[in-house]
Amino acid sequence: ATSKTGRPIVFSLCNWGSYSVHEWGDTIGHLWRTAGDIEPTWNSIMSNITINSNCAQYAKPGAWNDPDMMEVGNGNLSYLENRTHFDLWCISAAPLILGNDLSKMSDSLFSILTNREVIAVNQDSLGYQGRKVRTDGDVQIWSKKLKNGAWAVVLVNNSMVPANSSVKWSDIGESDTTRSYPVRDLWQHKIVSQSAKGSYSVPDIPGHSSVHLVFGNTYWMEPVSVIDNKPLNKTFQLSERKFQVKKRGRETSFYIPLPSSTVTIFDLQGKTINSFSVKEPSWRTQSNHSIRGQISIIQIITSDGKKITFNVN
Repeated sequence: ATSKTGRPIVFSLCNWGSYSVHEWGDTIGHLWRTAGDIEPTWNSIMSNITINSNCAQYAKPGAWNDPDMMEVGNGNLSYLENRTHFDLWCISAAPLILGNDLSKMSDSLFSILTNREVIAVNQDSLGYQGRKVRTDGDVQIWSKKLKNGAWAVVLVNNSMVPANSSVKWSDIGESDTTRSYPVRDLWQHKIVSQSAKGSYSVPDIPGHSSVHLVFGNTYWMEPVSVIDNKPLNKTFQLSERKFQVKKRGRETSFYIPLPSSTVTIFDLQGKTINSFSVKEPSWRTQSNHSIRGQISIIQIITSDGKKITFNVN
């Protein structure tokens, strides 16, 4: 029936995980519910994602386990509980279906749901579903292999009080304990260790909260731009010239070192904020009026047609 429509259709199956749908769902549809209806409570979120993890081996590109729509922004979930909810759905390669009222979404919720680095973990083209690999006291360690050899890891504190934990190299499939990895925090948007070796300690994880890390290649996101994942207030080298970005309050200034270039600025949603041309190397300043207007990508097209893209989120 779907093939006769003449257009692409994503077909979702819903029998609440009955009859081992995860074993045969890919012969009929593209995603299938693995558990009962979710509720905006911590216990319901953790129950659904745990059941979903048990089906991880059946997930692949074009065929996904669905722990139900997200409850981010609903009920009485705290900011950290909402963020953990999003972390778990993303590392599990789950369909990201928003269940909240978009017309009443706060900037803090918007910042959770538009975190490009966390979404990139969900959308990684390898299609590997992350799963719970270990429990360390009250902390659960979830791990997901990424296409370029990096690993995403989410540590979830299931208790109400702060907890210490760590990521072991066995959690990311690494048998060589002498190997070192750079570690990036996807909520701080920065490298937190240049060369962790053997394990990586994560202290003071707040109750009902998570830490989302990537171990491996610094430029792990897809699609990979020429220069990606650089924090603000840094200088990027372009051959013999330097592209600079500085953030001051609600303003972001950047130096365009290439003459006769066209510059386009995009926000977190990928929408164009501003576009202009520069005849000579110069500084420009762009205001950030809200979370929705924050600069995320700056793209420069040089006079010879070369595109250079910077992720400055």
